[in-house]
Amino acid sequence: MNTEQQIAEDDSVYLYCGYSDCRCDDDDQDDEELCTWCGGDGEQENDDPLWHGFDVDFIPCRCCGGTGLRKFQTVF
Repeated sequence: MNTEQQIAEDDSVYLYCGYSDCRCDDDDQDDEELCTWCGGDGEQENDDPLWHGFDVDFIPCRCCGGTGLRKFQTVF
């Protein structure tokens, strides 16, 4: 299978929403989706160095509790 056939096959799996570069997924309610706040990393930038310390660059995500999963996310 050449590259063009592989791309066409991969594109046929996704639903099209109308945007040229978007690959929409119909299953938005999946519990294994990533946290929308931290993107699944489980960390966010330390935005309060007085509270968390000046030598700490990243802290656990406040929305998902550091898990990186949307099912634990409290703020959207």
